[in-house]
Amino acid sequence: MIKPLSFYVDKIINDLKEKGKQSKQKGWAMSDIVQEVENQLGKDASELARKRIINDYESEYKRLNPVGWAKSQRLFPNK
Repeated sequence: MIKPLSFYVDKIINDLKEKGKQSKQKGWAMSDIVQEVENQLGKDASELARKRIINDYESEYKRLNPVGWAKSQRLFPNK
């Protein structure tokens, strides 16, 4: 069965985010993920990946208040 492009884009995004979280840097860069999606699936898929990452980021920010979001991202560990 053929799956939609979004399935493969989401899989790559999630895999790379997880690898980033497990790395020494404990993070990931959107540009690296978008580039990898483009390398594997093409330009259209990279545009979709960028939109998905931004949408996920904005949704998470709206779901949590700014302080809760900052804590979840570990941006301000001492606060």
